[in-house]
Amino acid sequence: MSVNGRLLDPDAIDLNPNLRPDAYYHATAFDGRQFLVIWTGERSVFLTRVNRDGTLAGDPITLFTPTDYIAVGSPGIACHKRKCLVAWIASGLTVSREVRGVTFDTGKPGLDVQEVVISRSQSTEFSSGISVAWSEDQYLVGWTDTRYGSYDIFAARVRANGSVLDPNGFIISAAPGNQNYQSVTATKYGFFVAWSDSRSGSADIYGTRLQRGSANVLDPSGIRISTASTTERSPKVASEGDEVLVSWSALTADTARVRAARVKRNGDVRDRNGFAISKGPANRQLLFGNVAYANGRYFIVYGRAPVMDEPPYQVIVGTRVKNDDVVDNPAIRISHAPSVEQLAP
Repeated sequence: MSVNGRLLDPDAIDLNPNLRPDAYYHATAFDGRQFLVIWTGERSVFLTRVNRDGTLAGDPITLFTPTDYIAVGSPGIACHKRKCLVAWIASGLTVSREVRGVTFDTGKPGLDVQEVVISRSQSTEFSSGISVAWSEDQYLVGWTDTRYGSYDIFAARVRANGSVLDPNGFIISAAPGNQNYQSVTATKYGFFVAWSDSRSGSADIYGTRLQRGSANVLDPSGIRISTASTTERSPKVASEGDEVLVSWSALTADTARVRAARVKRNGDVRDRNGFAISKGPANRQLLFGNVAYANGRYFIVYGRAPVMDEPPYQVIVGTRVKNDDVVDNPAIRISHAPSVEQLAP
């Protein structure tokens, strides 16, 4: 996507041209030189490097193949310069529901891949996936955990060399009810974590700030970002350094819409219950993938389909957001299926 919102690769980039069609969940990052796309397969975790001009920097490679488990759920990745951390949920006969991952260096021959054991609690929730971000001199890995009975949010800090500062993690939120679908981002002052929270019955959006360089949760009761009457799930976060943009899917029995809100450095919410991101008549408009920030604008990707039930296939669209203003209306079409062509902008 160009700065002015032009789709640079309308025919898409084939990231997996020579491997079997066993690509499952994926995640992306930028290492300062290239875009990195990692995904989980049937037995291994794969990596594709994409140049700035959209060409592949060589064939996809096998980044890591576990010997006693498989990687399941949605992985997370973050990079600092050429050094990266990928984390996932491990599932197998001898390893079950642990948080594992690898560090690697895209500037070194062979990538210098090193396995990292982040949590052995065997209580990670599969469906919520893993989130990873980098701030200052450490990564933050976030996940949903059931070790205390209900769904709670945990996190652990990891150094660039792979040393885990918080083995088995520390609590981000263990409020009444369930907390899940966490997302993490870095700010100038540490990290910000958002999640879906059912402490009041229906699912709402909460968040908290983490003090830079520590495991100090600055908002232990959570910041109420949106407590609207809709069911609010799957938040995604990004930051321009000072403020954080939190986006999420807001669902009713008949519709799904994407909304967002800005959270200030001190934890105050600028847009209580959020403002509308998704537009148009499609009944199902759900947040899809992460949110990114660059050049004074956020970019949010979401899916659109004519009805709530799945299938049908959906249109994938995106829009730039500046402050509380949606720049692209209609949204920018990224990909589509013929069955919903009439809904494409």
